[in-house]
Amino acid sequence: MLAFKADRDIELHDEDITNHMLGKRRTTDLQVQECEKRPRIVAFTLTEFEKAGKEKYPDLMFCICTKVDGAGALTCCRKDLHNHPPLGLVSRVRVVLEEDGKYDYQVLLFSKEKGKIGTVNEYMLLCDQVSVKGGYKFCPGINPDMYKTKYHDVIRYDPKKLRHTVHPVQRIDSGKCKLWHKLAKNASILEKDNMTDVMCSGCKCLINELNQRLKKVQNTTSEQKQHHVNASSRFPEKYLSPKSLKKKRQNMQQERTALLKNYTHTEISLSEDQHDQMCDIVDKVSNAKELESMFTDGDNHGVGLALRELWKSDLQNVKKEFEGDQQKNGILSTYI
Repeated sequence: MLAFKADRDIELHDEDITNHMLGKRRTTDLQVQECEKRPRIVAFTLTEFEKAGKEKYPDLMFCICTKVDGAGALTCCRKDLHNHPPLGLVSRVRVVLEEDGKYDYQVLLFSKEKGKIGTVNEYMLLCDQVSVKGGYKFCPGINPDMYKTKYHDVIRYDPKKLRHTVHPVQRIDSGKCKLWHKLAKNASILEKDNMTDVMCSGCKCLINELNQRLKKVQNTTSEQKQHHVNASSRFPEKYLSPKSLKKKRQNMQQERTALLKNYTHTEISLSEDQHDQMCDIVDKVSNAKELESMFTDGDNHGVGLALRELWKSDLQNVKKEFEGDQQKNGILSTYI
C-alpha cells in the first residue's frame, strides 16, 4: 500500500482520484523526517522525472509517494478510471518507479514488465506506453455472462487456451492475452480512433476456436449424439453433458453384466499334461491334512509362521497369474 508524501511543491490534478488509486493513508510526520534524511539527489531525480512527465503527457497523472517501508516511488497512471469488479474503479495501467531506478509496469495490478532505468528518456518511453499518444489499447477479454450462455452451456467444456481469473479482477480471456497491446498496422480506423477497448490477437483466436466448436456441436445429428453414448463409443467423455455421460456409463454396465453371464461357465479344453498338472494343484490345495502336517513340522522347527506366510503369498500369485492368462484369452475360468 502506498501513501502520500508530504511534499507541498506537488500539485495534484484530482486529489480524490489520487487517493483512490494510491491509497488514502497519508504519511506521518515521522515518515516525512525519515524521507528528509535521505540523500537529496534521490528526491531530485524523482522530481525531475515527474516534471518531465507532466510537461509531455497532460493526460497522465504523476505522484511522488512513499511506501510503507518509507522508500520513495513515482507512480504514473491514466486519469480515467474504469470499473473492474471486485476492485471497483481503477486505472487500468500504471508504472511505479522506485528510488533506485527499478520500475514495475502493471496492467490491472498484474505485473507486465519489470526492469531498471537510469535516464529521463528511458522513463518517457515507459510513459509513452501508458499515454493515449502511444496508441496502446486495453483488451477486454470475453464477457463472463456471454461466455456462459453462448458457449459453455452449449459445448460444455473450457478450451485449454481459455483462462479464468478471479483475483484481483474477475476476467475470462486467452492464456496468451496481452491485456495492454499496441494495435497492428492493418487495424481499422474504428479501432484506432473510436474504441478504447480492442481485443488482442490471442483472444481473437480463442473466439474463433469457440465459434468453430459451437458450430460443430450445433450441426451434430441425433444419430451421432446417440452413438456418443454407446458403450463402444470412443467419443471423449469430457465433451458429453452430465446426462449423456450418465447414460453412457449405464450402457457400459449393462454390456459388462451381459458379458459376465455369457462367459462365467465357459468350459476350457486342456491337454492331458495340463489336465494332470491342474489336478495335482487342486489335490494339494484341497488336501488340508497334508498341508497342516507340513505347517506343524515347521512349528516344531520354528519356521511354521514363515511357511504359512509363504504359502499365502504363492497362492495369491498363482491365482493372479492364472486369472490374467484367462482374461487375455477373453474367457473366465472356474478352477480357482
